[in-house]
Amino acid sequence: MDSHSFIRFPPYELKLTPALLMLLGEIQAELNQIAKIPISPQEQHKLKTLYFARAVHSTTAIEGNTLSEDEVLRIIKDTDSSSTPANYDEQEVRNVIDALNAIVQDVLGGNRAPFSLELLNDFHRKLISDTGTPNCGDGEIGNLRKHSVTVGRYLGPPANECRELVIKFCEWLNEDASVPEGLERYDLTWQIVRAIIAHIYFAWIHPYCDGNGRMARLIEFRLAFAAGVPDFAAHLFSNVYNMRRSTYVALLQESHGDFSDGAYSPYADIQSFVEWALECYRHELHEQSIFIYSSQVKVIWHDYIFSSFPEKLSNAQRRRRRLALDLTHPEFMQPVRFRDIRSLSPAVAVAYADERDQTIRNDLNVLINMGLVQRADGGYRQNTEVLTGFFAKARDSDE
Repeated sequence: MDSHSFIRFPPYELKLTPALLMLLGEIQAELNQIAKIPISPQEQHKLKTLYFARAVHSTTAIEGNTLSEDEVLRIIKDTDSSSTPANYDEQEVRNVIDALNAIVQDVLGGNRAPFSLELLNDFHRKLISDTGTPNCGDGEIGNLRKHSVTVGRYLGPPANECRELVIKFCEWLNEDASVPEGLERYDLTWQIVRAIIAHIYFAWIHPYCDGNGRMARLIEFRLAFAAGVPDFAAHLFSNVYNMRRSTYVALLQESHGDFSDGAYSPYADIQSFVEWALECYRHELHEQSIFIYSSQVKVIWHDYIFSSFPEKLSNAQRRRRRLALDLTHPEFMQPVRFRDIRSLSPAVAVAYADERDQTIRNDLNVLINMGLVQRADGGYRQNTEVLTGFFAKARDSDE
């Protein structure tokens, strides 16, 4: 394989730079933190659905799919899977949904089949079938490509070399994935690193007629999820790449360099891509951790509001409780301007339909005196600080 000798196994070793070690530690800490946040089954289902939809949207949007995240979410929630997709974009999304769901079911069911050419062909069949893609010739869906491929400036390996490369790729994935010496405390994050490297290598091999990017991200998800990364956290990779698409493509190109004199350089660089992917993943993971924490605080906050009112409510108390509850409704933790109070929610609109603005002001003042609402940034927001106030005072008393 003279033209693509940079694709070598075992993969290139990473330099354990201070930046890389710091990223591994921060990601491990974020994953540990997420694992400790208690989430009700209902909230957990919402979060899983949200991040699943975001992953499906992202991995297809990178390839040019025009459906919005809301449209993808609608397809996910559509229980009538027998309905005929309206177009290519919808079929592509449904295929990704089916492929990801199959992986989750297999891993959770203990059916972790080793990687093989047959397994990857099955993944490809799930992703590409019924899309009508013009990039695949007869017999190429669910099989290795029979023709040359070019992606941007990248020329994939010759078609007759793909089988040997894929077999070596699978053999590497099935090898013992033990953590390098000195990184034992980063056992989970090291498996994430391995998933990212697998993504790079699959993109280099580019063994199929179409869908290689989706395949690379699917393999990456399977490796991370099977290693123990929660599914909603493992889904973040697709969002990382979609939100930073130009950098994603540029770093993949940079990793192998340019084709010159009939070949690529015999050496490649995966360090930059891996460190960039980990940095972006750490950021997305931190945002997810905040979102999960906020969702849990919201549940506790609603319980606290209910406990702040008597069991038997007057009309005014019922109205005020509704207002306190729905101040968390639009965007949790964001202040709501007075002029937007009536449109806070349908329930609040009904509660104040026959009331003057002064009644709303009076109710807000009552809620402020109860410690449930506070003024902030020209508006009003829930006073969730009362839930953490005890700990703040405890820290102050130690100083």
